Amino acid sequence: MSEPTISRETLSTHSTVSKFAGAEDFPCLFRTSQCPDSCGHGGLVAVFQVDEYLAYNKLGQYGDEKQDKFHIKVSKLDDTVRGIYAQLKPGDEVLLDWKHDYVTRTTYSGGKDFTSKSPERPITKLKKK
Repeated sequence: MSEPTISRETLSTHSTVSKFAGAEDFPCLFRTSQCPDSCGHGGLVAVFQVDEYLAYNKLGQYGDEKQDKFHIKVSKLDDTVRGIYAQLKPGDEVLLDWKHDYVTRTTYSGGKDFTSKSPERPITKLKKK
């Protein structure tokens, strides 16, 4: 199997002042044959309450609208953001930016292309205010 070819289309961008509401343990919903041990559905989720939008751009038809809350699995945070997250306490005010991307991954294996498409919402900025 080859390394995947990845393309991203940004559908919306969000720049906010938010409060860290804490982390919740999100359970697996048992919707695939890999559940619950190998699916990756459940896990610790960081929750932010959006207090104010500083900037918002809807770049694609299916981009997210403005949100009241933002949730992200802690295991999906990159190392830099995870370090900042680890220092947060519930009630901390933060500058929180993220984007809504539509990601296409194509791999080549056994003479065939396999393509998957899914949304991702990576944090682009997390800073304690």
